[in-house]
This record gives sequence, structure tokens and C-alpha cells, in this order.
Amino acid sequence: DVPVVARFDTHYWGMSPKKNHRSINMRVRVSWTPPPSVKNDDLNNPVAMIHPSPTPATAPFLPMPEIHSINGKGANTTDYIPLSGQAILEAEGLDNTLLKLTRETYAKDPIGPRDRSSNDRPPVKRTYAIYGVNLDTEVSRVCRRVKKYVQDESLLEKITRPRFKVDKHAELSSDESGHKLEDGTLFEHAGTPQVDLRTGERICRSGDGSVPYYSLQQSQVWAKDVVDDVSSDDRVEIQEIDGAEHREMLSDERFHSILVKYLKGEKVI
Repeated sequence: DVPVVARFDTHYWGMSPKKNHRSINMRVRVSWTPPPSVKNDDLNNPVAMIHPSPTPATAPFLPMPEIHSINGKGANTTDYIPLSGQAILEAEGLDNTLLKLTRETYAKDPIGPRDRSSNDRPPVKRTYAIYGVNLDTEVSRVCRRVKKYVQDESLLEKITRPRFKVDKHAELSSDESGHKLEDGTLFEHAGTPQVDLRTGERICRSGDGSVPYYSLQQSQVWAKDVVDDVSSDDRVEIQEIDGAEHREMLSDERFHSILVKYLKGEKVI
């Protein structure tokens, strides 16, 4: 039990209670939970996974950005570590809602479990992947725990109460990763070092303003599979359009030109 004294009944200096002050006793329950971790990630139900020891084959970009947070006085307070989407959802108390849906519905789909269908090339003979590149694209958010919250036992409160918030005081420890960090949002840009998923070479590229480049270039993995499979006569063609935005590309004359040449047979895959 904690005695609570009204501010009006405390001295200005030292906040000590005045004589004959009014007070009530309040029972306060304080709990602490450990930081979220990727150690419990279900590899059969991936949600924005990050490999614990990134290599050119597993990392979305190398080097990984190093981020720290500062307090109001400008002093370093903490460093941040990358976490998977699964770890964050579990920490937010959504392991029995959103994660349950992906685990019991999508991951068990007998036609195409998402852990395979999201990586495998489409079951067609010819694939023509066209997408925009080199626009500033959001790739992550920097989050920290909320300082405190009032907890009750209702189910609605447990589900809707946010445990984390965007840390707008976060900063990049260095410019080595080639990212930009603005108000807690991490962006890749045209100068961000990436790993070409087909050749393994280091390149500088970014996404289309909506989808990060690492996701856009999954078609490079399909192209590599075709080259490595000598028994296959499948074909994968990839066309990157510089500066084309995710949706606005549909009205981009360069995209129209590519499409018309393909439909007229001038471009054969």
C-alpha cells in the first residue's frame, strides 16, 4: 500500500506533507517484463524475420544500421537492436491474435504455405518483373517501450494498450549503412548499400517509395534459380525503372513503352 497525498497538502520545497494533510492509501502493483527477443521466433511462421548473424545471403542490407537514442539533454542513453516483426507482435500481446492467424491459417495452407510460396518463383514459364527503384523508402521504425501505463484486467485493455512507441529521439550512430533516420523512421535511398540477391554483389539501390528494395528484388532469386536449374526452360526477365513510384508507375510512360513492346512481340522473354 502506498500513501497518496494531494499536491495542495505538500510543501513547495521538498514535497513533504504539511501538518494535518489529507491522504489516502492506494494499492499499486508494479510489474516488469524482459525486453523482447528473437529467440522464440517461429521459423515456420516468419514475420519480418532478421537473421541473427547477417551475411550477404541473409541480410536485407549490409552493413546493418547502428542506432542509438538520446535523452532530452543530448546524452547517449541506449543502443537499439534489430528485432523481427514476430518479436514485436508478441511483445505487444498479439501472439494469440495476429500471430495465431498467420500460424494456423496461412502457414498451414496445403496449397502454398507462406514460408515457401513467398520465396518460390511463380508456377509459370515466363516471368517479367517490372518495378521502380531509387526512391526514399521506409524500411523500419525505431521503437521504445512506453514509460508507464495503467493496467486493468479487461481483455480489450490487454489487446489495445500499446507497449511501445516510436522513438523520435533516435539517431544513427554513423552514416556507414547509407540510411536516413527521420523522427524514428528509417529510410533507404538511392545510395544505400544493398546485396544483389542474384549475383551477391554490392550495389546501391532503394525501393519504390512503398516496398523496400530487398522485397522488390525477390525476382532476382527466381532468375538465379532458373540459371542454376539446367533442366528448366523457364525464363525470368527483370526491368528496373529509376524513380518510378509504386502506384504512379502505372501512369509512367516508360512502363507503358515496356508493356507495349512486350505485347507487340518486340520484346521476347
